[in-house]
Amino acid sequence: MNWFLNLIRRKPIVKILALIGAVILWSFVMQDQNPMIDTSYRVPVTMLNAPEGSKVEIAEESVRIKLRGARSAIAAVDEDDLKAVVNLNGVEPGTHKVKIHTVIPQGVEAVEISPETVEVTIDPIVQRTMEVTLIRGGQIPKDMAVAGISSEPSAVTVEGPSSAVKNVAQVVGYVGFSKSGDTDFDLTVPLTAIGDDGIGIENVHVVPKNVSVHVQLARGLSKKIVDVKPLFEGTLPSGYMIKSARIEPARIEIAGESSALSQIASLTTEPIALSELTKTTRKAVLLNLPDGITVTNRMVFVNIEIEKE
Repeated sequence: MNWFLNLIRRKPIVKILALIGAVILWSFVMQDQNPMIDTSYRVPVTMLNAPEGSKVEIAEESVRIKLRGARSAIAAVDEDDLKAVVNLNGVEPGTHKVKIHTVIPQGVEAVEISPETVEVTIDPIVQRTMEVTLIRGGQIPKDMAVAGISSEPSAVTVEGPSSAVKNVAQVVGYVGFSKSGDTDFDLTVPLTAIGDDGIGIENVHVVPKNVSVHVQLARGLSKKIVDVKPLFEGTLPSGYMIKSARIEPARIEIAGESSALSQIASLTTEPIALSELTKTTRKAVLLNLPDGITVTNRMVFVNIEIEKE
């Protein structure tokens, strides 16, 4: 052993080699005691700089982050310190793939993020003013007719994400009648935003959500049952044709002065635009009523069967 120590003292190069050997030996020992390991964590996605006045939807609520580091460093990781962030600064309305950025503790590295990007949809909140459509239900006494029906206010505001608001075809309130009722009456009616198919649109708010409705009944009006016909406007896109158009109900009872009823053989719907129809569609539309003519329910459904030429 003494000869080895004397050699180290006399030969500097031997000192260096001995030091390198010691470092290598120490590394092997440490690696055996504190090896590098990989561990995965499920981390919720946080949105940064989300635009105000918009609905923001994210396709993935969490991502998987794989960390690599010494066993002691991995053991010291607090999951609350792991962040997966999408920065929406400058991202325009619409659907986009946005890169996920990570925040991790020192001493470890992120070797894998799955997925690396996430689909984000930004939908601005918009408002739209629409007339209230009152839909009548139930029955009134046979010798009575609805002379008038009105709401206060007559127009309301529809608010929500633009993708939902644009699908609102009508704002309707359902007014119930009774066979025993023979006098004018008032009631509060809740409103619903519906699409072309007559089904309620989700994620929109109607302001105000209720209206005050006044119903005026009258005696002595005549009644008549007439056919209902759909009224189309414009033309279908090139290459498409209407195979059939069926309306529900096909016949409806109308009321009014005898002189007015005698001039009416049928009713038409309000115009139905064809320019954007490329598939079979069911639409809720209103009847086009002449002055002085009333119906119990002004809304009908038109089933339009469309096929390629």
